[in-house]
Amino acid sequence: MEDNEGDMSLKDNRQRVYLTVPGRLCLFGEHTDWVSEYQRTNPNIPSGKAIVCLVDMQITAIAEISNFVCFSAEMNGRQYAVQCELFAASIEKAIIGNPIFAYVLSTCSYMINRYGVGGIDIKVI
Repeated sequence: MEDNEGDMSLKDNRQRVYLTVPGRLCLFGEHTDWVSEYQRTNPNIPSGKAIVCLVDMQITAIAEISNFVCFSAEMNGRQYAVQCELFAASIEKAIIGNPIFAYVLSTCSYMINRYGVGGIDIKVI
């Protein structure tokens, strides 16, 4: 199978998924599409308000199942990458050493701890 955008193919017995996320910018407030999950467990959390606009930028990446948490991206002509084991202490150490990837690593840590998912290798292209 060819590796075409939007295509799912197998490589080294791992499933490869191409992702494209459209851009948006939160001008004021915080985007609140994630709040509904928390409102189910705590109805005292108020719905937020925000002014959001779309931008003509997007993020495109390739994601594969991995035994580690791996993330790589090129920004301003420079390549950045991080890899760590699937343990909270390893991820926390990587967060301290890689402020560029702190949000991504924190999200991975949350998903591993809350939902018991495995590792992932994400390459922003």
